[in-house]
Amino acid sequence: MVIKNNTERTMTFISGSTKHGIVTMKPPQTILPGAIGELFAESKGVATGTEGSVLYALSGISGNATFHWDNPFVGSNSASGSGPTGYRVAMLGDTGNRTLVFFSLHEADHPAAVCSATWVLNHLGGHAEDSLDSFSKDIGFLSTPLKRLGFGGWVDTGCDASAVGLPVRDAQYSTDGFWTIDVKLQSFTIGGESIPADPQRFVRVEIEPNTPASGHAFARANQPIQFSGRILIDTHHGDELIEVHPFEPITLASDPLAFGPDTCKQGFVWRGVTASDHVCVPSERRDQVAHENSLADERRELTGGAYGPDTCKQGFVWRGSVSEDHVCVSSESRAQAAEDNRLAASRKVRP
Repeated sequence: MVIKNNTERTMTFISGSTKHGIVTMKPPQTILPGAIGELFAESKGVATGTEGSVLYALSGISGNATFHWDNPFVGSNSASGSGPTGYRVAMLGDTGNRTLVFFSLHEADHPAAVCSATWVLNHLGGHAEDSLDSFSKDIGFLSTPLKRLGFGGWVDTGCDASAVGLPVRDAQYSTDGFWTIDVKLQSFTIGGESIPADPQRFVRVEIEPNTPASGHAFARANQPIQFSGRILIDTHHGDELIEVHPFEPITLASDPLAFGPDTCKQGFVWRGVTASDHVCVPSERRDQVAHENSLADERRELTGGAYGPDTCKQGFVWRGSVSEDHVCVSSESRAQAAEDNRLAASRKVRP
């Protein structure tokens, strides 16, 4: 189980219990705002399966958040969650016989943000997967339909990625109509979060049949490609394998740099105030920008003012990182935005 704290309050572990099985990796005592926690459970003994739940408290809030799992020896898996008054739990991956579930705790009046970008980035492969053997290719027509039904199959992470990388071998074709490409990554980005330059990371790309991407599975070893798509997790030799399933065609990468002239130097990432904001900043600054964006509504005057609906409450000013950036922030943050703009060229690989 992966639990993401999408609130501004610290989650503190209260208790946990199992009806069947054993917890082999205990959940953390605290999960900070924006952070994630993990729990592993497995069967113990013969024909037991595993079932249990954990409770967390939110600082300053009465009531608890509950996260429950049930992986029976026979039958489909399930999971559920609930939050204290004013909070909700969203889930992905709780159907069929999938053995991974993502939880997201968030305020009831905020949209659920199930995608755990940090978790996905941290679980990318440290080495390329082995080439598909003849058996794996030939059995695809049978194993893939089972996966779609949930038998050891794919779990949707709720995340989409864009990436550039080098195929470690030519694309491989299986009897289920899939093309498989194992890629050594030069860049991998989810909603503004990116992998660092080191250590090296790898991902498997699965191109599904009857998609625009399937007609362009021309990948050749060591020929840079760029691609984007949904991130799914597959069970592979007992481990969770992160995959990208592109819908749009993959293309040749015209520039081996991650994002051409907008590629940031190591230690910097795009600020991401808007989709076109490619100013390079430290990752802490990008996190601060995202946090400020989440507080935008409560920092504006409800009745408007001199600047219409974008009028800030006393003590706040427009951030002004780009012309349309009317998010209300402290004067220090506004000054930092101006400084980041001034240093933008010096933080790129090719200023």
